[in-house]
Order: sequence, then C-alpha cells, then structure tokens
Amino acid sequence: MVCSEALRTFVVTSERDAGDEVLGDNACATFLGECTLRAAVQEANFVSGLDAISVPPGTYSLTIANGAAAEDEAETGDLDITDDLTIVGSGTATSTLDGGALDRVFHVVGATKFSAANLTIRNGNSEAGSAIHNLEGALAVRRITINANSSSAGGALHNGASALVRDSEIGRNIAAQGSGILNDGSLIIDTSVVSGNSSVDGTAGIHNSGTLEISESTISTNISDLGVGGIDNHGALTVTLSTISDNYGDLGGGLSNTGTATLTNSTISGNQSATEGTGISNSGTLTLTNVTIADNASLAAGGSGGIYNSGDATMTNTIVARNIQTNCGGPEPISTNHSIADDDTCGLADASGDRVVDDALLSELGDDGGAKLTHALLFGSPAIDAGDNSACPDRDQRSRPRPFDDNTGGSVICDIGAYEFGARDAALVPLFGDWNLVEWQPSSCRPADWAFRQLTEAGILGTAWAFVGETQTWLGYDPNAPASVNTLQEVCGILSIYMLEGVVWLQD
Repeated sequence: MVCSEALRTFVVTSERDAGDEVLGDNACATFLGECTLRAAVQEANFVSGLDAISVPPGTYSLTIANGAAAEDEAETGDLDITDDLTIVGSGTATSTLDGGALDRVFHVVGATKFSAANLTIRNGNSEAGSAIHNLEGALAVRRITINANSSSAGGALHNGASALVRDSEIGRNIAAQGSGILNDGSLIIDTSVVSGNSSVDGTAGIHNSGTLEISESTISTNISDLGVGGIDNHGALTVTLSTISDNYGDLGGGLSNTGTATLTNSTISGNQSATEGTGISNSGTLTLTNVTIADNASLAAGGSGGIYNSGDATMTNTIVARNIQTNCGGPEPISTNHSIADDDTCGLADASGDRVVDDALLSELGDDGGAKLTHALLFGSPAIDAGDNSACPDRDQRSRPRPFDDNTGGSVICDIGAYEFGARDAALVPLFGDWNLVEWQPSSCRPADWAFRQLTEAGILGTAWAFVGETQTWLGYDPNAPASVNTLQEVCGILSIYMLEGVVWLQD
C-alpha cells in the first residue's frame, strides 16, 4: 500500500460495475477509461489516507458476483472499504446504490473510518448487514435511505463497533434478526426513522445487545410475526425526544427490555402484540421520565397493553392511559412518582403525587408542532401542572420549554407526560374585547386538528372562529364542548382567528 499526504476526490462517471485497471496510479479508470464506483473504491483503498468519492445522480448496480474464494479487496461482490473513505451522493432521490441481491453493498473492513451521505442503498443480500456491515470500524451515515435489503441478521445495518446514523431512513428491510438494525457495538441514532421493516421470528425494528442512544427519532410500523416489533433491548438503551408507534410483534410491540432502558420525553403509542406488555415489556431495569404511553393494545385476554413489569421499573411524570386490555401488569410492582393512569392496574399511590383519573384528556397521536408525533394534552387535562419539578426536563418532546406557565392555574409546574401544555417559544399575544382578529400563516401545511390545538392550548374564554385563506371554511371552538373539525383538510394559507377574549400563541 502506498502512503498519501493529501485528500483525493474521485468523481464517478459511469453506472457500470467494473474494477480499476491500474491500482495505485492515482486515477480511477477501468479498461474503458471510465470511473465506476467499484474502481473508485479500489483506488481509494490502495493508497492510505482519507479519500472522497462523489456519486452523481444515477443508479449504480453491483453486477460482479462473488468468486469461489472470499476476498476483501472490492474485486467482486460487495464494496470492501479497507481505508478511510467518504462517499457523497447528490441526494437520496437521485443517487442510488443497488446491491442487485448478489451480496451486501458495503463491508467496512478492520479499524477503518467510513462515512456516507446523500445516498439510497438498496437490494443488498447477505448473511449479516446487507446494506452496511461494520464490525471493527467507525461508521457515520447522514441523509441516507436504506431500504429493501435482506439478511439473516441486520437487514440494513449490522454494527459491532462504532456507528452514527443521522437524518436517515431505514425501512422495508427483512432479516431473521434485527431487520432494520442489529447492534452489538456502540450506536447513536439521531433525527432518523426506522420503519416498515419486517421479520418472521426475530426483531423487526432494532435488536440491541450493545450500547444504543436514540434521539429525536421515530421507530414505527415494524412487524414481526413471532418476535418483537419495535426495539428488542438486551444492552444499554437511552431514548429521548422520540416516538415508538404502531409496531407489531407476537412477543412485544413497542419495546422489549431485558437490559437497561432509560426513556425521557418520549411517546409510546399504537403498538400491538399477542402477549403482555405491548407498549413496554420489562424484565430488566427500566426508567421512565415524562413519557406518554397510550393507545397500545394487547391481544391476550386480560393482557397489559401499556407496561408489563417482571423486573425493576420506575416511572416519574409519566402518563399510562387508554391501553387495552389494561394499562399495567406483571409480577413486580412499578415504582411511581407524579404519574397518571386511567385505571388502577399500575399501583399508583396518592402519597407519591400519582393520580388515577377517569380520562387523561389526550389528543390522538398527531403533529403537535414538533419533529415527531405526540399526544397533546387537551384543555383541562389532569396532567397539566401535576408533575414533579425536581425531575422535570427543561424541554418537552417537541423541544418546547418546560415547565411552562400556561395561565390556567397560576403555577409554574411541570406537566405529566411527553407534552407540555401551552409551551411556546414565541411571545404571547393577549387579545381582549369584542371579536379580536389575528391573521397568521404557518411555515408549512398543517392538519386541520392542529388549528384546533392552537386554539385549545390557549385556554380561550368564550368562543373562537377561524378560517383559512380564501377557502372560507370555518372552524369553531367552544371550551365547554369537545373540539370538532368541520370540512377543512389542512391549514396552508393564512390562519384568521376571530375570538372574544383569551390568549393565542402565534408559533408553529
């Protein structure tokens, strides 16, 4: 191998799959003189030092099948990365790397540093890590879509060393275990989505036996026929500002934990399973702070849809509500503090500031102004101003400040759950008198019920009407009656709010 002192950048010029003609000549060129992705990787491998590969728009398919002898020089099958490398495409919609179901797409060999951005990686097929296989290196991907890969373990990604996944989507992958991600190393997932992955008898979303940190991400609609749908944790797991929703697994829906799991400012909603503990099944150590666990369903007779605990579990400022068949279950009690449930199965104690209520007054899971879907607290919810300030994070799941003085009770006390009622980063606009008018345009189209939440959260006294742009479609709000949406589908234009008295926050 030759030493290099300067960063070299190779620009791919051909979608064909062919190797480099002369290794080490500082030129990416096949026998036809074109620079293919494989030739660029081989040339980058040959000379030591960090190199970069630029991938223009196109579909780059791997077509050279593996030979009789295994090799890690990127000559056949997958693209073996043996020296530090960065690959950058033009965008996930335009630059696609296709494994052709011949092998995995990338294999990070040894203690190599590999990063990739602005690409789609698809159709890898191998025993482990069919899009990216990293057992000893340092991996970082950003703005990557990884889909339609299949393997025995780690359909999209198998990480056994160090990895960062940011601003990426991992979906529609298949594996016997860890269809989205199999991690037995150290992995950070940030502002990403793991959804639509499937498995027959293993974990569909993420299988973790290492160290896993998830932040501002969504784990959703992953399905396992005989295993766990969302996350199966046997290591150390931290989840913040994230939503685990609509997953299905015969042995667990949202999260199954036998290791150590800490969840803060997160939502677990709409998961289903055929067993106990659909939202969370815990036989390890579980800590919940300002978490909302709602609308999960166990299909087992008398099963606990929210939390099943046979280990050590603590929940603070947490809502467990509307879960089917019951909210909580299991042989071990849950230590609780300032938490709310709408049945008596969670062992809540008045002395700990807990409350058993008839209705937690939660909205349906939706866009409440944050990066991830949440259950908003409706006006009058018993979770408002009912939390423990000593345990309260400084932001809610939408990254809005908490605790927040919403002017409904005169106290600055943390709300229970992942959502802080009324919290806004913008200044308040007080409105008094007869039929005040505020006109305001959101930065992007919003669902119709979002407009209602803007009004509901304000604690309006009296009646308010709103219509959007030129549609003249009216919305009505009466604090003494349930909110209802008329015919408006979404808010895209100027939101005009007519109201008698109260306050409204102009922030989307």
